Amino acid sequence: DSDNDLFPNYLEVMIKNVTKTNKVIFAIARGKRTQELYENGKLSDFIDDSKDYPNKLTVKDIGLRTHHFDINGFMHSRKIIDLGIRFDEQTRGLEDWDFSLQIGEKFPNGFVYVNQPLFHYHQRYGIPSIVSNATYEDWANSFERIYQRHKKSKILKGQKWYPNRVEKYKKLQSEFEAGKIPPQQYMVFLNKKAR
Repeated sequence: DSDNDLFPNYLEVMIKNVTKTNKVIFAIARGKRTQELYENGKLSDFIDDSKDYPNKLTVKDIGLRTHHFDINGFMHSRKIIDLGIRFDEQTRGLEDWDFSLQIGEKFPNGFVYVNQPLFHYHQRYGIPSIVSNATYEDWANSFERIYQRHKKSKILKGQKWYPNRVEKYKKLQSEFEAGKIPPQQYMVFLNKKAR
């Protein structure tokens, strides 16, 4: 979509990696990511956040959220569509994570991580977008919904993000409503900048 760039060698490298064995059902490439702040429609500041992409990533890591995960650079077999695995349209955020959990639960040994930067994700704040327009409450609701949908999954066994993430975002929503903190889109950027 408009905030992602696939590198020219994306298809060549991904196909080479997913066809090494007939067991591969889905694959994700390593990426480059920049957090970008827009003011009055113009880029005013950015942070290179590519370090969030790990050198190794497993299906279990995806469930435990031990590393950054997004669906950019994602490739899957047609089998996923044929089996009826779809994005959950009721999840307002993190729907890509939920989608990957569905696939990982069904095919825990069918995953390949391609540890080569093959795309650039421009995570934009301050302009109309799903990420930019999300509230703290949206994030709390998404984490809650995904946990409830997948809590019996082996992939989530040992996770430490629930209920902490839900409680964190509910607290932030209360602080935002009380006027103590800025909207989610700016807070995310400011926290990253402070590191």
